[in-house]
Amino acid sequence: MGTKNISIMDDVYESLLKHKRNSESFSDELRRILGKKGDIMSVAGAWFDINEKDAESMKNAINHFGKKLSHELLLRRNKK
Repeated sequence: MGTKNISIMDDVYESLLKHKRNSESFSDELRRILGKKGDIMSVAGAWFDINEKDAESMKNAINHFGKKLSHELLLRRNKK
């Protein structure tokens, strides 16, 4: 397997370094972060029989998560 050199900004390097596990190379870390892309059709129709109450509950949970994530990202940005 060959190798490639890439250029990344210092802040990206620092972020990778911070999240890299001790036992992994940067290539291993990037493989872990990027993951494998699956086939979207493998989950097609998975929730075809979900009831309205459960669908609403899932929607609320997703919205709550998005708001919490946005808040945390703003806090991190303001700390810099």
